Amino acid sequence: MPGPADPLTAFFASVAPERGLRLAIMALVPIAGVVVLFLVSHHARMRYEAGIFQTVTAMRERTGSRRRPLASDGFWDQARVGAPTEWLHLAATFLLVALLLGWDRVFAGTQGCGDLNGFFDPANGCVDLANGPLASSLLPGLGMLAAAAGLVVVVIRIAAAADTVPTATDDASREREVRKQQHTREQFAGWTLAFAVAVFVFTGIVVALAGDYREAVGEKQFLGLVAAPSILLGAMLAICLSALGWRRGVSRWLSITLVVIAGLSLLLAVTQKANIVLQITAFSVAGAATLVLLLLIIFVPIAQHKTYRYQGWRGTGPGVLMLLSLGGAMILSTLLVLGVETWLETGTAATGAAAAASFGKLTPPPAFRDFGVIIPVLALILLLLLALVVFLKVIKVPQLTTPETDGGRPLRYPLGEYKDGRVGYVSDASKLSMKMLRARRFAALFHRGEPVLGFLAILLAVGFVFALTVHIDVLLWRDYQALVVSVLGGIAIFAIVTVATNALTKKERPLGVMWDLICFLPRAGHPFGPPCYAERVVPELRQRILTWLGPDGLSEQNERKVILSAHSLGAVLAVASLFTLQPDTRVAIKNVGLLTYGTQLRVYFGRFWPELFGPGPLGTRPQSAPSLWSADPWLRQVIEDHRDADDIVAARARVTTDSDDPTLRGLLTQPTGEVAWFNLWRRTDYLGFPDHSHRTNPIDGGADEFGPPEYLVQIATHPNYQASVQYVSNLQRMIKLL
Repeated sequence: MPGPADPLTAFFASVAPERGLRLAIMALVPIAGVVVLFLVSHHARMRYEAGIFQTVTAMRERTGSRRRPLASDGFWDQARVGAPTEWLHLAATFLLVALLLGWDRVFAGTQGCGDLNGFFDPANGCVDLANGPLASSLLPGLGMLAAAAGLVVVVIRIAAAADTVPTATDDASREREVRKQQHTREQFAGWTLAFAVAVFVFTGIVVALAGDYREAVGEKQFLGLVAAPSILLGAMLAICLSALGWRRGVSRWLSITLVVIAGLSLLLAVTQKANIVLQITAFSVAGAATLVLLLLIIFVPIAQHKTYRYQGWRGTGPGVLMLLSLGGAMILSTLLVLGVETWLETGTAATGAAAAASFGKLTPPPAFRDFGVIIPVLALILLLLLALVVFLKVIKVPQLTTPETDGGRPLRYPLGEYKDGRVGYVSDASKLSMKMLRARRFAALFHRGEPVLGFLAILLAVGFVFALTVHIDVLLWRDYQALVVSVLGGIAIFAIVTVATNALTKKERPLGVMWDLICFLPRAGHPFGPPCYAERVVPELRQRILTWLGPDGLSEQNERKVILSAHSLGAVLAVASLFTLQPDTRVAIKNVGLLTYGTQLRVYFGRFWPELFGPGPLGTRPQSAPSLWSADPWLRQVIEDHRDADDIVAARARVTTDSDDPTLRGLLTQPTGEVAWFNLWRRTDYLGFPDHSHRTNPIDGGADEFGPPEYLVQIATHPNYQASVQYVSNLQRMIKLL
């Protein structure tokens, strides 16, 4: 080990020289890490979410029929992620570590049991219950099996709790039912956590007392980390693939069954290399199950006469987002593992043939090693696609449509619509006009994010399958593996040093940007993640508005007015707050207006979360996906906005209306018929879009494409909408309207 780790080496040499005790002590490290995470998360949740109770209680006091999700009390109730969920995740940690300890104690040193390729081979006897390693290691085997059974129970319990909703209709019965369910969950989670701790302690003691077990054959690997990452990756990949059809009408249980069949068949194919016929059959079954799932995803909506063109990735959003999330987790985990390996080998790194054969003196888990090897290939394919798209789009300067602007500096090369359905190009404009046209083209390149991310999800899925199934044993490939592992390890170390240096020397917090992007909706899953800031912001905004307007300020004209001014993601918070203000009378909200600018309500949030921000809740036109290859990524949408009326598009998208549960547009419609909602956008904004239509309409308007007057001319992009003439004009219009 390198010099800085010498004290750790000396500690284990003196205190825990034997394999069993050494592993038992090291097992406390991940346990301690998760316990700290649990304490931090629990403390933050209790403090951060303390202000939710008052608003949720006030919302429950209102009576009436069904409300939209953003207006319902259950949407903002923090009970989705509570103490039982935290305890179950903590219990799963104890059980998983106990399972890995027991697995290593039972199978370490037994020939062929160290990897999946030989584990199921009858010649190795790994699964021989009568005469195999499990029979000779009864106590650790019991701990291992108990931990495995406990993990299955925890997974089933968490999945069942996620689908449980109160059945009572009246508030009193509903509250009693919720409390009863909560008490039952807490009892079950408490006993499960106690069982998990007991299993971990039992298995740890058994392993610690085992001494230098099974080291006579030279087996030094911790077998728990050989197969566990691959099994976890396979399970999560199965969930991701099954989720591709959830929104498109494919039965969840059918999709899960198909991916389980495909996964087990792949496992059988990988472990049966000696039996060619069986291996080919297993691969065929896996391919057939995957093909059936893909056919269901494609043809079930056709059979049901449904269209998903107005939803993210045509309704496959849950699976795509899960694949991207899993890809991010695998990339970070791979960099961490290979970075630690590189650091540990800095003092005595193997070279030449030894490095090519074993990547040095340490061998990382196969899942991380094989996925790390495929990362450069996936990155190269993605970069080639991006380079092709950029090259095809920068060789010409298109003339894109622009919104009408009221006041301010005149637009350069304004265009209302594409007359012949084609995008024209400009080659002889002045220097300043060409700079503006190129800024619009640059922003349009960023608008192609959805198809690029969809392609990335496909690449990641291929990379996961490669890491799980493909094992190449060729000298040239081993040389490539050694090079990639070393490079990725160096990148990981450099990234860690850079992040640590930035955190110590600068005030910026990059994680704050991530929190801003991914935590705007209440959590319904992992309890150790960062809390949802909207659960605090939305109730606080609601309370401030009600306090200012008074008890009848929402339903009767009042001298006091409220104008919500929201930029970018702030529009999501503003819309959610407005829905919580919905009065009992189901009429429009009075004395409240909404100004938005640089938003993504229609393009992103309406497509990815249609039940919350889609055409149905907001009362806006549906939005189709951007094109990767058109000069204008929104060409199809621009043509549709100018060609088809609102009711035609709503019927095509099957948007339903409910007079008793008005849309956002309906809530903000004033007695004069005008809508108290004005939105600004511009073509040079890489994150700003119209909220209703590219065609001239009462909601959307254009903003200056030139920045604030300064010594040098600047192109306005995503920030500084408030400095535009149009923002001041909209603010004055809103004051007059209210």
